[in-house]
Amino acid sequence: MSVVNPARIKAYAHSQLTRNKTDQLDASVIADFCRTQQPALWTPPAPALTPATTQTPAMALGLADHLFTVREILLTPAFPPGGWR
Repeated sequence: MSVVNPARIKAYAHSQLTRNKTDQLDASVIADFCRTQQPALWTPPAPALTPATTQTPAMALGLADHLFTVREILLTPAFPPGGWR
């Protein structure tokens, strides 16, 4: 499979003096373009490395510990229940 700029195929069709535009004619022009021009094959991009794919169990446990610490800090009152004496 190749990914080709449609403008290239349109220019190729004009160079072949193709004037009508139907699905069948488009298919034959594209097939002829691929046969004669042999465009480069498409290769999919490498998958992106996301935190979900690179995270180790130890990292997950470290994150969990951090979240528990943050939770404790947020749930601790800023002032003592009886106020400052």
